[in-house]
Amino acid sequence: MEDSADEMVLVFDAKRQAWQTGFSEGRITRLYFLPYEGEHMFEIDEGERVSSWLRPGSSPWFVVGRRARIEHTCGQHPEVLRIWVGRAS
Repeated sequence: MEDSADEMVLVFDAKRQAWQTGFSEGRITRLYFLPYEGEHMFEIDEGERVSSWLRPGSSPWFVVGRRARIEHTCGQHPEVLRIWVGRAS
């Protein structure tokens, strides 16, 4: 088969998806690493529940006690879209 852009069809474009998003907000209560998956994580206490989120790298912004707000997709396996972290605990 010859490699040609003319023969290709766009079948999925995340930019065109109408993602339903939500927000989770609370204090950071724990930072941890999942060695098997190789993922840095953080946990926030939202008052009624505790949730865990993917932490992008080892940023110094993630400190236990600081407030965090996460914008994420909704569904069974939410995906982090944006994260805000407070300057002071």
